[in-house]
Amino acid sequence: MLSEDKPKNSWLHRMLALCAFTLFLCILFFPRFLSPAKEGLGTHHQLGLRPCNAIVYLGIPCPGCGGTTSFAHMSRGAMIKALRANVFGFILYNFLCLWALDLLLFFLRGQSMMTAWLLQNATLAIKIALGTLIIAWLIKLALWCIL
Repeated sequence: MLSEDKPKNSWLHRMLALCAFTLFLCILFFPRFLSPAKEGLGTHHQLGLRPCNAIVYLGIPCPGCGGTTSFAHMSRGAMIKALRANVFGFILYNFLCLWALDLLLFFLRGQSMMTAWLLQNATLAIKIALGTLIIAWLIKLALWCIL
């Protein structure tokens, strides 16, 4: 049997899906142990990370500013606060939740919808993610300048 003839839902693939699912759970639940910054950004300081260079040197937030705060709010179910902190963080958190569910279903049933599509359309998925990140950043910049 050639490697091309192997079924795509082998136990190895299922174990990889379980490992990815476990990693996603860690990413999704770890922010629960952080206190969201009231300013909407800066939660990452609790992890020992430095302030954002874009804010320090340019006076504007980078695309990732507020991402950790957004994840910390989402892990508590505070969706509006998460949106205010970082729109892309809100979208990414929800996307990771759906993907984690898809990985769990793949592990249990051997079928995946989202993971299979992402693997087949990786370039398109990256373009969508980057486009969403840029739009979310422009929204953040507009709000930063207004407020």
